[in-house]
Amino acid sequence: PEDMGLLMEDLYQCTQGGGTLLMMFPNKITPEKCNQMLDLLSKDKIGVFIQGGVPEGTKVVHKHGWDPGIYHTYGDVAIVYTPGGNYVLTIFMWQNNWLDWDTGSKTISDISKAVYNYFNPPTS
Repeated sequence: PEDMGLLMEDLYQCTQGGGTLLMMFPNKITPEKCNQMLDLLSKDKIGVFIQGGVPEGTKVVHKHGWDPGIYHTYGDVAIVYTPGGNYVLTIFMWQNNWLDWDTGSKTISDISKAVYNYFNPPTS
C-alpha cells in the first residue's frame, strides 16, 4: 500500500514539474507523459471504493483491485482532486476468511468519505 501511494504521489508531482520520476528518469519521463498516465487512470469509473465515498463529479484518478478468492483482499489507491486540496489515499483490506463484498466495498467508501470531509468540511 505504501509503495502504491508513493507511486501516485510521484505521478502527481511529475505533472507539476517535480518529483522523483523526473529526477530519476530525465529525458524519458515528462510531465506530459505523467498527465497521460493519470488521464488514463481517471477513465476508470466504478462508483465504489474511494470513488464511492466522494461527491459525484469529484475527479478521482485511481487503480483498484480485488481478489475474493484465495487472498480475500480489496484495494484502491487514488489521487482525489478537491476544493479543499488534492490528496493521495491508499486503502487495502484483507481478511483471513471470506471478506464480504458489500462490507469491504462500503468500508472503503466510508473511509474515503471521512477523508474527503476532513479536507472539505461539510457546511450546515
